[in-house]
Amino acid sequence: MPQKAMIIAPFWGHTPHLGNIRVDRFIRWLSDQGVYIILVRAGLVDEKQETAWGLEITIRDPLGKWGKP
Repeated sequence: MPQKAMIIAPFWGHTPHLGNIRVDRFIRWLSDQGVYIILVRAGLVDEKQETAWGLEITIRDPLGKWGKP
């Protein structure tokens, strides 16, 4: 059974946020080890998208603070 990791980063994809660099590193390190990553972020609409490293899940932010960049 492949290993899985969940990263919750509401700020993911919002360039000015410094945490993006850390999340990028975690994704790179974990995916290099064959870990399937599930990333949960905030955005304008609920959606999910398959990526090369796993699954990106966007949860709609009702306050609109974390919309698309």
